[in-house]
Amino acid sequence: MLGVRHGQAEAAMPAGQRRGPDRAVPRVLRPPPCPGVAVADSVGRSPRRCAVKRGGRIKTKRPTADTRRAEESARLAVWARASRETGIAWCEVCGDRQATEYQHRKAKTHCTPAERWAVSNGLAVCGHGNYSGCHGKRIHQQPTEAYANGWSVLSGQDPRKKRVLRRGEWVRFDDQGGMTPAPDEDVDESEVA
Repeated sequence: MLGVRHGQAEAAMPAGQRRGPDRAVPRVLRPPPCPGVAVADSVGRSPRRCAVKRGGRIKTKRPTADTRRAEESARLAVWARASRETGIAWCEVCGDRQATEYQHRKAKTHCTPAERWAVSNGLAVCGHGNYSGCHGKRIHQQPTEAYANGWSVLSGQDPRKKRVLRRGEWVRFDDQGGMTPAPDEDVDESEVA
C-alpha cells in the first residue's frame, strides 16, 4: 500500500489493515475538467480552484479592478434608483417587498463589456436566487412574462431602448440611474417581436 504512486488506482486493502492518520493513503490525481485547465489538488489547503494556463504560467480567473468598480457603481446606482421614493430599496417589479437581488435584464453572457454593468441593464428585485420572490417566480420561472414586461431583454436588444414595467408604470432606464416615462403607445422598433 505504501508503494502506490499518484495516478495509479488504489488496490484493495488487506484484511486487518485499517486507514488512519498513521497509515494515510496517497490521493489519486484527477485529470483536469477540461483541456487547458489546471486543477490544484492538495491536502489541507483551500478548496480547489480552476485556473487557465497561458504562456507557461497559471492565471486565475479574477475580475479586474475596473470590472469590480463598474459592478459596484452599477449596483449602487440601481439601489439608489429603487430607493428614490422612500429611502428603502423596494422591488422594482412588484414594489411590495424589499429588494434583495440584482437582476441583469440582459444576460451577462449576451452582453458586451460596456453593457454588462450598465445601470440600464440592472433591476433591483425581491427574492433569493432563481426560486423565490420576483427574481425567481416572475422573472426566471416565467420568461415570457419577463420579456414582455422588460424585466429580461433578448440578446439582440439594447437595455436602454427596451421599456420596463416598473411597479405598474412603463419607464425607460438610462445609464445615469434615472428613468423616463414610456407610455404604452411609445413602442420602439426593437420591441416588435
